[in-house]
Amino acid sequence: GTGKAGRTGSPGEGTCTSSCHTGTALNGGPGSIAITVTPSLASGYTAGSTYTIDVTVAESVAPNNAEFGFDFEALFASGADGGTLTITNSALTQIKTFTVTPNVRTNVVQTGTGNVGPNTQTFSFNWTAPATLSGCVTFYATGLASNNTAATSGDHTYRDTLSFCENPSGIAE
Repeated sequence: GTGKAGRTGSPGEGTCTSSCHTGTALNGGPGSIAITVTPSLASGYTAGSTYTIDVTVAESVAPNNAEFGFDFEALFASGADGGTLTITNSALTQIKTFTVTPNVRTNVVQTGTGNVGPNTQTFSFNWTAPATLSGCVTFYATGLASNNTAATSGDHTYRDTLSFCENPSGIAE
């Protein structure tokens, strides 16, 4: 089905497991979730630069290798959006919002079309880093490995986070 915003487990939110789907404890199944960023954020982000984000949900054990979903946010410590998320594959991903007062948070979630395995699904989109001296950003992602029964039981939820700050080499003294 189509993804729901506000399920990343970020401050003020639940996850797919706590909000709807049941099956195992968070990160309790045999699968995984990974956030990959190109170019690398190992040295921090460059203000205003655009990065490709890949969220890969994987599970190779039937029946939870059939359909995959996800929810993703990029947030400042304040809970406000950290940077800008942009859809690059509208067949597979879409923007939805979720409010944790006072912030209206931008989420990227699955459309419910084409998000079938088997065994893995990668959801790609862009993130444009915030302006200079904006502070650190945390990516929050949950992934769902579903048994594709149209029910909410028996599914597995995985969660990952990635935190980084601005690369100081790009800042003039």
